[in-house]
Amino acid sequence: MQYEECAYAKIVPASAFAPDERWDVFRDWTDAEHIELGERSDTIERSEFIDLATETLQELIDDLRQAKEELSLLQNGDVKEFALSDSGRFQVRSGSRIRNVDLRDNPGDVPVHSVFTRPEKIKGMIDREWLAERGVEPEPYPCVTVMATEASAVGTVFYREANCVMTDNVVIVQPWPKSSTYGQLELDDDVSDAAAADSVDGVQPPEHDIDLGYLAVAMAQTIAQGGYVYEA
Repeated sequence: MQYEECAYAKIVPASAFAPDERWDVFRDWTDAEHIELGERSDTIERSEFIDLATETLQELIDDLRQAKEELSLLQNGDVKEFALSDSGRFQVRSGSRIRNVDLRDNPGDVPVHSVFTRPEKIKGMIDREWLAERGVEPEPYPCVTVMATEASAVGTVFYREANCVMTDNVVIVQPWPKSSTYGQLELDDDVSDAAAADSVDGVQPPEHDIDLGYLAVAMAQTIAQGGYVYEA
């Protein structure tokens, strides 16, 4: 028969499927065949296992040592603490009310972010004109978001690129004063490194001195240390 010599197919007689017999085909493969198929790993000697485990642990120790050295370098230098409640330095606001029915009735090209645990997941795509009619504009600059609701997602922090909108159960944080207006200014030599890094298509956000990537990490660390949970 065609499959008798095939390494990845096994012929089982019909009698093996009698009412009183077990039908789980997995049992008809031997350990050697499972290994050949790649379903299992071959056994190794104890001494070989010890060598492999030692090598793996040593690599982990080396990685941790390097990470500790890099962390020490990052933490050396001037350090300042700022409160997110400082409206002279941060802009903190909620997103906009966008329902599922709004997404279904007004499809478009603007991503809508909501409370999810994965950064790539979106609620949907909304029409730009529908947003404008309600006084909502896509974010012109990158921002950091914090999930404010949902037990599995609350406190989750994400970095978001520009040209998207957030729902009202997402808190938006940007490192410039609340009074700042979005100025469409081209980059020049006087722009800070943080502002230049957050520019979109050469357009400068309001002046600031905190890198958004660092802000996301610092906020996530603070939330983790604070033990904030949904019930709180």
